[in-house]
Amino acid sequence: MSSILYNKPKTDKVLTKVVRGYDLDQEFSGHHLFPDIDVDEFAGKIVMFGKEAYIVINTKRAPGETVRGIGITYSSNDYVLENRLLEALSPEEFIEIGNKNNIAVKAQAVTAVYRAMRLEGEYDKAILANNADHYASTNKTTLSGSSLWNDPTANVLEQVEDAKSTIRAKTGRYPNVFHLDADGFAGLKRNEAIKEQFKYSGKASINTEMLADYFGIEKVVVGRAIRAASLTDDFVDLWADNSILAYVPPKKLQSQASPSFGYNYVHRGFPIVEKEYYDKSDRSWHNPVLFRDKAIITDGGAGFLFINTTG
Repeated sequence: MSSILYNKPKTDKVLTKVVRGYDLDQEFSGHHLFPDIDVDEFAGKIVMFGKEAYIVINTKRAPGETVRGIGITYSSNDYVLENRLLEALSPEEFIEIGNKNNIAVKAQAVTAVYRAMRLEGEYDKAILANNADHYASTNKTTLSGSSLWNDPTANVLEQVEDAKSTIRAKTGRYPNVFHLDADGFAGLKRNEAIKEQFKYSGKASINTEMLADYFGIEKVVVGRAIRAASLTDDFVDLWADNSILAYVPPKKLQSQASPSFGYNYVHRGFPIVEKEYYDKSDRSWHNPVLFRDKAIITDGGAGFLFINTTG
């Protein structure tokens, strides 16, 4: 297996720091279901979680008794990280203008490239999380008629409570993340029961914090990322039609050994921005940006998929 120390490229420390400081919350939401965690190898075994991850273990030991032990349980499934590579171009004309106006042209260029990589990764996460085949029959429901969230009479609270109970029955833990599609979020704001709950709140509109309180869930996020297949195509939502309820551990507990609906495996030490080189053919400075990651559902029982939220 490959190590990050093997044939490691020379990096631009300043620009690498720039991309590592990129705030995913600016436009993405998939990391709330698949948080980044470091892995040391480019390929390896996936740590999957079943009911055994939640069983209370007898740690008591009588004098002289053989010491028991437990460790990380690796599944038979393999992962191979996606190797993302794209060059940030800074034309010499822009560099000249940037120097005169104190604009960090190269920082803007590498940020744009890294954003493109994370947009592709967001698309990967949406495809993975919205695939009904990744959920047991008990952990998904297809909405229709009066159960659709844009139906003012839909009893969404009952739907969510049932889903919470399902996840708890599979994992022993209540879900703490509710990832809404944009249309689903709009439908919830029109729901009569939810509007009634907050009619005296003094708020102009219902927000995600209010919904988190209403459903008794720590975090409610909305998938707002969009994409276009080409320059001539219309924009479409990455997170369309479906919403996901899930258990994801708090940031301090996130690791390969901690049960979670999903993780985004990231090769330790990445992203990297390589040292620049100048190309006379386009009269531009080039900074290769490298990123290696892979989104994985590690515990399907810790998620619940609401299919077709608004029809």
